[in-house]
Parts: sequence; structure tokens; C-alpha cells
Amino acid sequence: MKYVSYIALFGLTASFAAALCVVVLAAHSLGRCNRSGFGADRFLAYCEVNTFGNYEHGAFYYDLEPEAVENLKKADVLLLGNSRSQYAFSSDAVADFFGKRGMRYFVLGFGYAEMSDFPLALVRRYHLQPKALIINADPFFLHEQMGQGHEIIHDRLMLVRGKYLFKKFLVAISELTCKIAPSACNAEGRAPSLYRSRSDGRWEVSGNFVGRLADRNTPFEPDTTPISRSSLDQSIGVGKEFLAQVPVSPACIVLTGVPAPDYNTAGLAAGLAQALGVKVLNVSVPHLATIDRNHMTADSVRRWSNAFFGELDPVLDGCNL
Repeated sequence: MKYVSYIALFGLTASFAAALCVVVLAAHSLGRCNRSGFGADRFLAYCEVNTFGNYEHGAFYYDLEPEAVENLKKADVLLLGNSRSQYAFSSDAVADFFGKRGMRYFVLGFGYAEMSDFPLALVRRYHLQPKALIINADPFFLHEQMGQGHEIIHDRLMLVRGKYLFKKFLVAISELTCKIAPSACNAEGRAPSLYRSRSDGRWEVSGNFVGRLADRNTPFEPDTTPISRSSLDQSIGVGKEFLAQVPVSPACIVLTGVPAPDYNTAGLAAGLAQALGVKVLNVSVPHLATIDRNHMTADSVRRWSNAFFGELDPVLDGCNL
């Protein structure tokens, strides 16, 4: 019997040691992230290390950032789309426009080329009732067959939930570390990271993520290649499904095309708006550039968002905000 007790004790000790080792290694890997962005209003949304990666999808779906979810529920206006939307709408022009009008807003875009299924799952999960939607048709209305959102929505065994709970634990430990020893949380030599506002959902893109891309400035002209009928029809079908489940008047839904060098986003937005019976607002801004052939530079974002929100008021006429 003594041998059985010794074996059981050894097993428990080994299991504890293994678990502790996993935590230490994971915490060490998170230490490679740029941890200079933590703040009272910001949480780590993404870090470009294999052992951490994405956090924001699970943070919203599993309510791991309660303050952010609570502000999402209160929002009068939701701004939807992918990472290009997050760059385009994480600007001062967004805060100024809605702040002057006393409107509560939340930028609910996601990285990993997220489509409409995941934000629709959040609408259902939290019974969201926004008064208006601004959607980047980038494309957006497509059923996602893989990726972060799909993995979460179809997590029948709660294994994905456990992964995000562990990430939440690591983020909490890292935040505490940065409070105790701020000098350990600098940006130099760290993996690119994204931080997200708990109050309005905007990404902090002033340098925390772009890092080595910050000095890149690749000019581009927005793509004007005609959208194929098959692509448009597919987006129309998914768009109708989406809008049928979101309680917002068509007069308060605005589609736009955030400029991109590889897709005619403005053309897609215009075609979809006509087919879905909603509004469209595309603005033309010269001399745009990207940091990575995908996301606009800070200057391009500033000029594009100023132009977009400068023309939004009349588009929202008839929408009781």
C-alpha cells in the first residue's frame, strides 16, 4: 500500500510540475510581446508569437473583458468589418464625430479576415440592439469556414474556451507585472502586438503593432476591377441573412469600402447597398499608402476617416440617433 501511495504522490507531483512548467513557459513567451500598451482602458488583443496569437475573439465571446462587453452592449452604433476596418475606424475622426453628437459607438471589427458570422454570433449572444450599423463591405457578408471566429462558434467540447481562459490568466499576470515593474514592459525588440480599447473597441495602431512596418509607405490606387456577379450574389444572400437577424432599420445601415489595393471594396459596397436596400457612402481620397500592402498608413487613415465622417451626417438623415 505504501508503494501505491508513493506512486500516487509522485504522479500528483509530476502533474503539478508539468502544469507549472507550461505556465512558466507560456508566461515567458508572452514576455516577448510588446507590453508597453497596457492601460486602464486597453487590453492586449493580439501578440505575434505562436504560443499566444489572438486573444480578442475569445475576450468578447467568452466575456473575458467584462468592461468591453458592457460598452459593446450600450453602443448606439456598431462599426463592423475586418482588420482593415479596425485600422480605418481607429482614428480621432471616429471619436470626434460620435462624441460631438453624444452617440455611444463601438468598433467591432476583428483581425484574421473575419467575416459576418462571428459578429452575428455576438449580436445573438448579448442580444445587441444598436440603432445604426456602419459596415465595411470588404468583403464582409460571407460564411466563414475556418479561422478564429469559426473555431469559437463551433467549440462543442469547450476546449477553445479553456485556451482563451488560459490566455486571460496570462494577460492578467502580464498586466500585473507591468504595473509592478514598468521597466520590464518596454517596446524595444518585442514582438508586434495590438491593444484594444475597452470603452470603444478601437485598436491602438500608433506603433505598438506596426513596429518594423512603421517606416514603410507603399503608395497605391484603390482597385476598380468590376466585381463579378457570382461574388456579388453570394454576398447579397449572406447579407440578407445577416440583416434579417439584426434589429436595425435599413435607413440606419451604411455600407462603405475601406480602400484597398487588391479588391474593389467601393464597388462591392455600392452593389450590395443597392441590392440590400441600405445606404452607401464611399469617399475618394488621393495619395493613399499602406504599411504592408493591406492596411493603410496612419496618414492615409487620418485623411480617409476625416473625409468619410465629414460626409456621414446627411447619409444618416432619417435615422433617429
